[in-house]
Amino acid sequence: MHDINIVPYVDVMLVLLVIFMVTAPLVTPAIIDLPSVDKASQPRVVPIEIFVKADQGLRLPAARRQRPDRR
Repeated sequence: MHDINIVPYVDVMLVLLVIFMVTAPLVTPAIIDLPSVDKASQPRVVPIEIFVKADQGLRLPAARRQRPDRR
């Protein structure tokens, strides 16, 4: 049975690991201007009521059943 010699692959991986460890502190992170939470307006959340009937059918309240006119 022929086995694959993995020693060269391990050596390459260790060299790459050392290179990444040395260069990682040198990379400066980008400054991103994110909006703060207190400035953002929160959308109004309206709960949806769904009623389950005895025959396992679903029913919406009358106000939810009416669909707006789509043009």
